[in-house]
Amino acid sequence: MFNSSIKIIKLNYKIGITIVLCIVFTVALSLYYSYATNKESRLKNVKNEAIIHAQHYSEVIATEIEQYVFAAQTLAKTLVSVKNVEDNPSLNRNQVNSLLRNFILYKKNITAVGIFWEPNSFDEHDEQYKNNSIYGRTGNFASYWYKSGQNRISRTPYFEGYIAPFYVKPKKNKKPMIVPPHIFRVQGKGKLVNTIVYPILYHGKFLGIITLDVLIKNLTFMIDVANLYNSNAKMTIISHDGTVVASTTYPEMEGNHIKHLFNDYEKQIAALLRSEQNTELDENFLKVNYPINIEGIALPWQLRLQIPRTEIASDLSGISNNMIYLVLFIILLCIVVTLSFTNYLLRPLSSLSEIASKLAVGDVNINIKAKNTGKEIVMIDNTLTKLKENFSNISELAGEIGKGNLEIEITPLGKDDVLGNSLIEMRNSLRQAKELDEKRKIEDTKRTWATEGLALFNEILRTQSDNIETLAYNIMNGLVNYLETNQGALFVYNDEDQNDIHLQMIVAIAYGERRYMQKKIKLGEGLLGTCAIEKHTVYMKSIPENYIEITSGLGGANPNFLLLVPLVLNQEILGIIELASFKEMQEYEIEFIEKLAESIASTISVTKVNIRTNLLLELTKKQSQELTTQEEEMRQNLEELKATQEEMMRKEKYMKELAEEVKMQEKSLIKKLEQYSM
Repeated sequence: MFNSSIKIIKLNYKIGITIVLCIVFTVALSLYYSYATNKESRLKNVKNEAIIHAQHYSEVIATEIEQYVFAAQTLAKTLVSVKNVEDNPSLNRNQVNSLLRNFILYKKNITAVGIFWEPNSFDEHDEQYKNNSIYGRTGNFASYWYKSGQNRISRTPYFEGYIAPFYVKPKKNKKPMIVPPHIFRVQGKGKLVNTIVYPILYHGKFLGIITLDVLIKNLTFMIDVANLYNSNAKMTIISHDGTVVASTTYPEMEGNHIKHLFNDYEKQIAALLRSEQNTELDENFLKVNYPINIEGIALPWQLRLQIPRTEIASDLSGISNNMIYLVLFIILLCIVVTLSFTNYLLRPLSSLSEIASKLAVGDVNINIKAKNTGKEIVMIDNTLTKLKENFSNISELAGEIGKGNLEIEITPLGKDDVLGNSLIEMRNSLRQAKELDEKRKIEDTKRTWATEGLALFNEILRTQSDNIETLAYNIMNGLVNYLETNQGALFVYNDEDQNDIHLQMIVAIAYGERRYMQKKIKLGEGLLGTCAIEKHTVYMKSIPENYIEITSGLGGANPNFLLLVPLVLNQEILGIIELASFKEMQEYEIEFIEKLAESIASTISVTKVNIRTNLLLELTKKQSQELTTQEEEMRQNLEELKATQEEMMRKEKYMKELAEEVKMQEKSLIKKLEQYSM
């Protein structure tokens, strides 16, 4: 009768009664055991949890700082990419200063940026800038831009002593560093900042440093919002030399050394320098010191996490005698009941247990068929069958994802299907990572393309000729080939005749061949003339009919896209580059041409100056030769004049002597006549 009644009871009741009894027994025993022996184990778990928290926030802080280190690295590499060590840089000091000013204008947490070059390492013009109010007595290129107010950027005059503390070390080891926190004052107000120093290197040669002053308040905010252990846990960030960077416990100590804050600072400094993690439990706190390893920076920082002991200590109260008796009674009761039901409960579940064990280890090649001893057993049997099918499906889906098929459709069994939803998240994450990787490769390809193009054209411009037509042909031939356009032309601003100022076409290239054409465009006339006046790039995707025609051996055709880029130097127009193509030009290609246009404008300006100088030299030489010829003719005339004067003087003397002789003869004759008359 008893056994018959037991069979009628649902299996979940049987399991429920057993589990409840076991839970009561386990809880009672656990309470007693925890109170007696398990305090240290609980503390160990709390320590491990605290270490995990410290590790997480140290990685978050390191990532936050690394973005500014990467920004400094990017700025240094950008300057190196436009700097040719053997020759002059493609950017002058004013352009670099403009670059630095624009850099910090849109960087929220960067308060200042500085650049300090070795003597004559930037443009070899230090002598020209000596005793300058901006560059000091040496003329070294050193510039420091800082935010002096809302949307205001200022530059401080050169100050030699400013860079001394953190200039020598990067110069010696050629590695970046972070200067401990210090006060940055603007208009009498002080802000705590870190200075990131990054060396400017070219093929291993030290050229100078880039400095970024970064506000620390962002790090303070990150640890303020951590909200660990009911907001009672406190965190402190410490730099490599023991300076407090940020602290939720003692914010007034930020910028000071930890010896004013912690009694065990010597032990903490030693752990910091060894970049090791340690924990310590005293009467009041659980202290966790965890290193903050910043990529590219040799000396680590440290994060100290302090958790009040009251938050982690076990809240164990004494168990009264009545509780002890109750626990003993429950234990005895559970033993009796468990022994009574064990044999009956295990008999129908034995086969299902074996099946579940095989499924647990991933074995889906099983035959699920248990003995039908009740409704619940049938339900479990069906559930295990469905579970087997789900495991098989998930295995196939995972195999497809492993093969790289990220477009496969995955349908979860329901909103609570953790495994199915996790598989979907994994597929989406892999798909997103793949897309990001493809985008990164495209961006890298664009940057490499632009860098190689700048290097190519810098070489063309560096080997410039005094013949502007040759220079223009080299430039346009290189542009048409590098951009794979169909036609290009270069117009140069001609103001030799002030009554006829115009744009003169000096070179035109189509389908890789030079076209000898003559064309003048007046300022304000058509697209070219308008572009010259407005000094802005013009990009057209629809060209007026018959505006331009590209001719090849196959006939003529109108291009689809037109790009006009003005060549501007110091707000003065020097010419215009015209490119026409059947294919659309990408934004990065247009930006590349605009950047290159600055260098081309500078080179054309220099070439025109050289040509004018050579013409002046030739004119001066010719005038000198003419003057020498005139001087020789005058000398010969003077000699002939002198000879004539001497001849005239000789003749005059002869005439005087002849006149004297005639007078004497006349007197003698008169005297003889007087004698005859007598």
